Parts: sequence; C-alpha cells; structure tokens
Amino acid sequence: MFELILEHSNVVSHYCHESVKSLNYSYPASVSKKNIVICHGNYLSDYQNIPKTVARNQLQIHPENL
Repeated sequence: MFELILEHSNVVSHYCHESVKSLNYSYPASVSKKNIVICHGNYLSDYQNIPKTVARNQLQIHPENL
C-alpha cells in the first residue's frame, strides 16, 4: 500500500534526516521524489521549565484548543 501512495506522491516530508535515509533504503522509488525535512524543536524539553500557559502562548496555541 505504501508503494502505491509513494508512486502518486510528489513530495515526502520527514521529521529528521535519518528518516530520509531509511525511506530511501527501504523504498528506492522515494529517491526520485522531493524529500524535505520539517524543522521542529524538542517541545517537551524546550518548554519544560515554564508554565504551560506561557508555553502555549509562545507556541501560539489558542486556549480553545485545549
């Protein structure tokens, strides 16, 4: 099933560079696709020492999305 999805995809997004390597190894067809790595932080540790409400505000997470 994944091969079918990959076949009809133009872009594959990843959360780390190791994922790109792993996917290209497991599914050689992914090499011909645009593979992008989405930059993101380690939000669990980045916001560990501040109140939850402050962290949610900094991440622009609205209170109604609790």
